[in-house]
Amino acid sequence: MWILIVAASLAIFLAVAQPTEGNSQATTSRWVVALSIMLGLFAILMVIGRRLDPTPRAAVLGTATGIINALYVVAAKGAFGNPGMPLLVVLIVLAVFSALGGVAFATYAFRSGPITVSSAAMIVVNPVVATAAAMFLFNVEIIHTPVALAVIAISVAAVSVGIVQLSRSEAVHGEAKDSDPNHSVTQPVAPLPD
Repeated sequence: MWILIVAASLAIFLAVAQPTEGNSQATTSRWVVALSIMLGLFAILMVIGRRLDPTPRAAVLGTATGIINALYVVAAKGAFGNPGMPLLVVLIVLAVFSALGGVAFATYAFRSGPITVSSAAMIVVNPVVATAAAMFLFNVEIIHTPVALAVIAISVAAVSVGIVQLSRSEAVHGEAKDSDPNHSVTQPVAPLPD
């Protein structure tokens, strides 16, 4: 149920916000700022995530993967915007890295702890970060009437509550008190590579 609430709230967020196409190009200085923030956050989350217990580790690594997936979106858009040659090469390299890395990091996040937590974090973080980066880089605008902003705020709150509920799920933390003892609802943690 909470996965459906998270997905529905995210869909409402995107439907109400209705991000515009924006410009096809961004300035180099904006690219430096956006890429530094995204890659820096990704690196910090990956380092922190490895040191946590399974449930928070899955959330942190899922968030990091969501950032990398968002990086793919903005890097690909930037590369197709016909920037100058040095920037074009950087964007192509980052698009390829994030496309391939997104799959690898998602697999790592899934294996790090409860998949309900890591997948929910990825689902939420990707479009939110991609939209924020596109707004900064390409002057993408969202509908910001009072009603739209209220619906967006409620959607973000519902997504947050959904993720918290998923992280507290019995499927994450152990058997339900009235469950069949022969059919555990706990999820075994897959071993991580050294």
